[in-house]
Amino acid sequence: MYFGFLEFLGTSELLVILVVALVLFGPRKLPQLSRSLGKSLAEFKKASQDFKQTWEKEVALEETPHSARVGNAMLPPQDESVNETIERNSILRDDAANQSQSQAIIAESRREEANSSTSQVAETQSAQARKQDWL
Repeated sequence: MYFGFLEFLGTSELLVILVVALVLFGPRKLPQLSRSLGKSLAEFKKASQDFKQTWEKEVALEETPHSARVGNAMLPPQDESVNETIERNSILRDDAANQSQSQAIIAESRREEANSSTSQVAETQSAQARKQDWL
């Protein structure tokens, strides 16, 4: 880390600052203060780097032409490969085919039920007619 303001301070000035800090805070508090100061500087540096990266991403996004952004919006997500897209589409087609087949099977079973109920009604009517004939 580069401290530009320390460029103008000589060794004697730094010693005076250290002695004044030692007198003000005492020998017990000085290591704790220096640790907390170091942690604070590290957190500040990390936050400034995050801000800088975010700023650079936003600037790069602003610099891309609008047509490129619109074109990219129409593409599939980058984490999905072409094979996965094809597989997903074939699964959707298969599901639609299976659904139409199941609907056809349901319709056929309803027709069969209707035919069987019609034949049962006809059998019942013929049985009643035979009873009437017998009596």
